[in-house]
Amino acid sequence: ALIDFFTEIGQPFDFHFDLATENTFYCSELVNKVLPELKMPVTLTYGRPSVWPDEMVTGALLGEVPARFQRYIFGNDGGWDHGNQWLMAARIIDAWPSIGEL
Repeated sequence: ALIDFFTEIGQPFDFHFDLATENTFYCSELVNKVLPELKMPVTLTYGRPSVWPDEMVTGALLGEVPARFQRYIFGNDGGWDHGNQWLMAARIIDAWPSIGEL
């Protein structure tokens, strides 16, 4: 899988977030392509099949996909920082309030 990731470096960005395209990728689309055994949740968005990063992460945190939390790295005013899975979960809930209502 790692070789497949590096093979795709330089591919154009998929601004349509469409899994059906083959020559452009966005982050979670690339994960879905090189690790199909993870069976990430596919959502229809504006009529296009998409895999969303937040759903990949929440699925891993909740044990709904066969992946486990490894690192949470995020950008900030000073460059970047890291945190644990609880900080990541809190930030997702803050960004998507309806998740907290489930």
